[in-house]
Amino acid sequence: VAQVILTYISFLLWFQAFRNNRKYSSYPVMVLILFMYYYFRIMGSGLVRIFLTIPMVFSGLGYVWNREWKKYVLLILVASQIHMSSLAMIILLPFALSKKEYTYWKKYVLFLAVAMPVVYIGIAKTLVPLLGSRYSKYGVIHGFGFDIMSFDTLPIWLLGVCYIKFIKEENRDRYIIGLVLISLSVIFSFYSTMVEVGRLVFYGNIGIIIVVSEIFKIRKTRGIEAAASYLLIVYSFVYMMFTCVLNQQTAQYIFPYISFWGTI
Repeated sequence: VAQVILTYISFLLWFQAFRNNRKYSSYPVMVLILFMYYYFRIMGSGLVRIFLTIPMVFSGLGYVWNREWKKYVLLILVASQIHMSSLAMIILLPFALSKKEYTYWKKYVLFLAVAMPVVYIGIAKTLVPLLGSRYSKYGVIHGFGFDIMSFDTLPIWLLGVCYIKFIKEENRDRYIIGLVLISLSVIFSFYSTMVEVGRLVFYGNIGIIIVVSEIFKIRKTRGIEAAASYLLIVYSFVYMMFTCVLNQQTAQYIFPYISFWGTI
């Protein structure tokens, strides 16, 4: 019963975030991406709390591109009381503090890509031991391993970069934050073999909603729009199958129950 209630609250938070962003984005596309990228995990038995904080962070991103950094920090601190992983999104604070246009965003992403292993090791060695035995697994540093699936969102990032010149000037900062988030998704996933922080990818994937739904807001011919829609549906379905349904590591949380017929 508790999980049903919390799942319902999670969806309310998601659709409130969509309502806050409907001026800039295609509402149907946002809903499609939510269900393709997040739905099964929201319903999962082991991921309830984090899927309360993800839409909270999504709703609070407006504080970043509106440069309301105090409100953004407060929101992150509140979200961290539900799930500590949301503290990772303090990484966007420089954009909330910036008084300039986000022309430097690629340099910042490159800096994060290089610095992230040092950050992981520093947190694992200094902060994690203070959190108690429950979080001890996050203090273990594993060897680095390459996985091609770490780049599963890279095609969307490349598409987003190509479309940035078509985005209206007043929406540009918001769109760039979306690209930064997708970049973080790739970075978090790439280094997740070192430390068990794979769940941070969920926050990065908020960028997919921002970028793709805004691309679909751009006027196109009917044929191009139809082709793009089919491509998005196919890509999302394939992504869901390989990262959710067929991934044994995550499927145990999404499908934790054994059918009665399977026990006979």
